[in-house]
Amino acid sequence: MRAGMLKSVVVCLLVGMCCSSVFAMKVMGPTTSGTPKGQLSVGVDASYSTNDIDLEDGKDGTGTPLAIPDITVKSTKEETLTAKIGYGITDKLEGIFRIGGSNIRWDDGGERFGGGSEPSFGFGAKMTVHETENTKWGALFQVDWTESEGSATGPGYTGDMEVEYMEFQAAAGPVIGVMENVCVYTGPFCYMINGEKKYIGSGGYTEKYDIDSCLLLGAFIGTQINLGTNSRLSLEYQLTKDSNAFGLGFMLGF
Repeated sequence: MRAGMLKSVVVCLLVGMCCSSVFAMKVMGPTTSGTPKGQLSVGVDASYSTNDIDLEDGKDGTGTPLAIPDITVKSTKEETLTAKIGYGITDKLEGIFRIGGSNIRWDDGGERFGGGSEPSFGFGAKMTVHETENTKWGALFQVDWTESEGSATGPGYTGDMEVEYMEFQAAAGPVIGVMENVCVYTGPFCYMINGEKKYIGSGGYTEKYDIDSCLLLGAFIGTQINLGTNSRLSLEYQLTKDSNAFGLGFMLGF
């Protein structure tokens, strides 16, 4: 049984390689609820992601299309640190609220951007849908809003840049007990983003690009370790064709 589950991990990772680019991805953790009914848990998530982002429908401040309306920014990097609160709505359904900040930057050879950390927030839910002796099956969703502002430089220009976007992620899959106090979780996820990048140059000149908002597929794998005293530590990796994300999460129940 466990051998079959491990094979499914490999399959999910291969599926995740057949997708397009994204902007950034946030830690999801196990797909199942981890907070009993009526109880609270608090914790923190930290993640680092590298991506290529597709920008489209570029226009200047008058609404005139730019000479190059669609571009791809290579090697975007984002670090995110988020505090979170979980509440057990039922024994199998958990609601989650998050607040934190993100640093976004890129240097693709044509343009350099270094964004400062602005407040970000999000919410989501996890549900346990089926349980067997060593395996739980669950599903989750999460929505996050992120902003970043900073200076941008390129060939012959210097100005300010604003990046803001909303992300939606949904995932489903098993949480497999591999030994006492240790489990592995994996599965496919879908991802959607909606946002914009705005450049403000000297003399009030502006440019705006939309961030490509197509629906994408990926795969994730992680492990969770129960540390005792209602505390849990998780390590996670997310994968799409053009993106990688590494995450660390900690939760303490009380």
